[in-house]
Amino acid sequence: MKNRSNILLYAFSILLIFTSCTDHTKSEIVIRSCIDQDAAELEEAVSFVINGQSGTWIPGRDLVMHISIPEESGSISVQANSQNYRLNSPPRYEVDRSKGLELVLLFERKPEIVADHTDDLTREEPVDEPDEGVEEEEDPQEEIITFGSVSIQADPVNVSLRIQRSDIDFDTLLADIDQELITLATGTFNWTASAEDYVSQSGNFSISEDETTEMQIQLEEDIRYGTVYANILPDNAVVTITHPDIQESVRIQSGEQAELVVGSYSYSVTAPGYIMVESNITVSEDSERWISQNLSPVSVSQIISRIEDASSVGEYLNIFESIPIEQPRMSARLRSQYYDALIDLGMALFRTGEANRANNVFEIVLQQDESNYRARLQYISILNQQEDFREFNRIRRIIRPVYGTLLNVVPHDERAKIDFQARFLNAESFYNEFYSFDDLGRQRQIAAMALNALEEVVHRYNNRLNDSEKETFRSEYEKAKAYRDMIFRDLGI
Repeated sequence: MKNRSNILLYAFSILLIFTSCTDHTKSEIVIRSCIDQDAAELEEAVSFVINGQSGTWIPGRDLVMHISIPEESGSISVQANSQNYRLNSPPRYEVDRSKGLELVLLFERKPEIVADHTDDLTREEPVDEPDEGVEEEEDPQEEIITFGSVSIQADPVNVSLRIQRSDIDFDTLLADIDQELITLATGTFNWTASAEDYVSQSGNFSISEDETTEMQIQLEEDIRYGTVYANILPDNAVVTITHPDIQESVRIQSGEQAELVVGSYSYSVTAPGYIMVESNITVSEDSERWISQNLSPVSVSQIISRIEDASSVGEYLNIFESIPIEQPRMSARLRSQYYDALIDLGMALFRTGEANRANNVFEIVLQQDESNYRARLQYISILNQQEDFREFNRIRRIIRPVYGTLLNVVPHDERAKIDFQARFLNAESFYNEFYSFDDLGRQRQIAAMALNALEEVVHRYNNRLNDSEKETFRSEYEKAKAYRDMIFRDLGI
């Protein structure tokens, strides 16, 4: 009998109904015991590396390892090492996840190192001369498996990583973590990283004994494009293409094109004075898609009806895109209704946070109907509330005609109210301008004009309005007195 003993290592791959792990691409390897030829359990620990994952079996305890096997059948690579034993079984096994795997791994005791008694010189041992033409057989060398590790950081998460060399080939998923530490035998390995919608990368790394190799994987997005062309009428129509996830828009006109990332988009075709058209389009890789549309003119009655029925900011914005820049043809009966509807649209846009578009609506109204004193009042009321609007002289140029030349077009029974409201808005613009300057000298100049305008508001409230009108404008009256008092206080008067 040879001076070495064999042991049997039983390892069972047990298929379980996982209650805590939902990854069905992994098999559970359970190493229950390491025994020698006499069925006696070893009294020393055994280190294992299976498909790159490491674990240590300790006498009296089970070692459980979850090994990734992406396909229904695959293979595992087993490495083992202990103080006094070494593996003497095949290093690779085929695995069928649906049936499980039972392994019997044979170990052998490592050769003992025998002391060389060089002090015993009295006895000479015969030296065997090798036969001519016969090669001398080399003594087998002890193979010692050493280990190191690799620390992997990957972006994005959910990167599939394959690690390979001649005796190892396994996959792992770097999922929902910033860093993963993998123990491997020393040597050089090739790797391939891949992820959905990203360009795969490959490379290699080396593992040194008892050292950790740092590796960073940064995958680039696999961005693919298609082309969208516009063929639309009228010539000033605009196509606005929006990605629902990114919420960024691209605007093109007829004869233009846009290079877009593949995916699904919504689009609208708009032009002032025309009915907007909305639809969807799907962009494929290297494809050419056309948006062809001939818009229909919008009628004044349609605009009035749409404004009356609108209730959301999206509907208000859609109507805004279709407002004619030039004055549309309409009867005298519709004229008042049309501009009153646009005033309502401007106020609705302002209330929903679309101040710039609201301003544009009022500019359109005043461009088409300069004598519209109601539009002037509402426009200045919202400009006085916009802190970033500092064109105070423009505000006053718009509002002053209301209590001047335009007062003649106001119905007689409304003139006192319109006059008071316009003068208050004019005075409020001076108050806002007073607090917009840091220069004390300029402030004093504006303060004089502000105080004069505010005093006029208070005077007209007390002397020009009847009781009913006073009740209507009590809030403006109280504001005028408060503005006056604050200016007095800040000037130290």
